[in-house]
Amino acid sequence: MSPEGPFRRPISIERHMTLPPGQRRVDGFPRFGAHLSGPPPDVPINHVIKIRGVVAEAFDLPLSTLATLPRRELTADFHCVAGWSATDLCWEGVSFETVYRTLIEPALPPATPVTHVVFVGLDGFRSTILVEDALAEDVLIADHLDGPARG
Repeated sequence: MSPEGPFRRPISIERHMTLPPGQRRVDGFPRFGAHLSGPPPDVPINHVIKIRGVVAEAFDLPLSTLATLPRRELTADFHCVAGWSATDLCWEGVSFETVYRTLIEPALPPATPVTHVVFVGLDGFRSTILVEDALAEDVLIADHLDGPARG
């Protein structure tokens, strides 16, 4: 094990002193979404990431499997479309590229082109992005934010 422990060196993101136009800085990381008047979505006891789509066979990825993959830390800002920014957050987790190359790519039928990835949250909101963007070095499946896991 390296002197850094089980983590790879944190990814360094170039810091900018100004926020994007229209953003306001907030302290911490507030809960966000369209249903703020109601309770947050229930988090399942046995967390899994559901892998669906063009894979040969759909499968569930238990979060315990993520614990077996190389982890990394990343300090980055979060800019919400609602106009707030939480800055200098310390994210920790597994790179999406590691999950994709190790677990998803081998489950694809041979010569299957993948152009986009769809992420769906517990609240039902979804985001579709280009696979090359999802495979960028700074994309994590984060399970820790600024300290112990948030459940």
